[in-house]
Amino acid sequence: MPLRWCLQVGRALLARPMLWPVTMRQVVRLAPPGWWRRRPFLPVPAADYLAFRAQTMYGDAERLPEPEDVLTYLAWCRTFPAAPSMARLRRGRPTRIPAVAGNGHK
Repeated sequence: MPLRWCLQVGRALLARPMLWPVTMRQVVRLAPPGWWRRRPFLPVPAADYLAFRAQTMYGDAERLPEPEDVLTYLAWCRTFPAAPSMARLRRGRPTRIPAVAGNGHK
């Protein structure tokens, strides 16, 4: 991802501290396993995932998301309760998924 685009998104996020926790959560969730072993040694989502999201959003797999669209996505993610990470589920650690009102579970 181009540095200029990262700086634009970062600047937009600085003005919205309520999105900081969900941003960190999504960085962890979308980072491929073992990201620290491969260049660029950053927890960026897989290129094919980003291409798919760009294709479905803009009709162009090469287009970078608009910073405002990234903020909208993060605000949408913020509306969901924190779910256990896939890594935690793979390790077999017990998780407690909160009950949602009206789903019949207690």
